[in-house]
Order: sequence, then structure tokens, then C-alpha cells
Amino acid sequence: MGSSMKRSEILFWTFTLVLWAGAAWLLAPLLTLDRVNLGNAKEYVLRSTFGLLILILFWAKSLVDLLVFKDPGKVRDKLNTLLLLLYSFILLGGIVFTVLRMVKGYVAAQSGSGDTASPL
Repeated sequence: MGSSMKRSEILFWTFTLVLWAGAAWLLAPLLTLDRVNLGNAKEYVLRSTFGLLILILFWAKSLVDLLVFKDPGKVRDKLNTLLLLLYSFILLGGIVFTVLRMVKGYVAAQSGSGDTASPL
């Protein structure tokens, strides 16, 4: 029984790492896009949207882990709660950054300027 528990944990962490790698690959064009025009903006919208969806799912899972106790009779470790809260804020910052970057690309593509000099 201990062997199957360990195997399920390995499977869980492997799946989580694959999802993180997938989200990074999907969102990479937003970070490396040097010139935004209508052609390449349309090309990466769906890809960036799926990456953003994965980030939102990770954020929702962290909120559920933070707010819903698995064992109400037990006191939760304060360090665990603090790290989970920090992780949630970092994810939320990544989501806001991604949305701002997508909006900036859309506005630049609509205006035809193609200027991406700002850090966002």
C-alpha cells in the first residue's frame, strides 16, 4: 500500500511539472515578442489564452488549498499557510502581468504602432 501511495505522489508531481512546463511554453511568446503586429498577435492569442487558463487553474487550486481545511480538527502549520499565501500572490501577479501584456499587444496591433518599448 505504501508503494502505491508513493507512485501516486510521483504521478501527481510529474503531472504538475508538465502543466507548469506547458504553461511556460504557452506564455513564452508574450515575453519574447519584440514587435507586435496584427499577424503575430492573432497567431499567439489562443496559445496565450490557454497558458493563462492554466495559471488561473493553479491559482484557484491554491485558494482552495488555502481556504478549505482537509482536517478541520488539526491546526494548520503557519509556515505552510504563509508559503501558500505567498504562492497565491505570485500567481496572481503573473496572471495580472499576462493579461496586461495581452491587452498591450492587442492595443498595439489595433493601433498599428507595433511599439513595445514599455516593460509590460
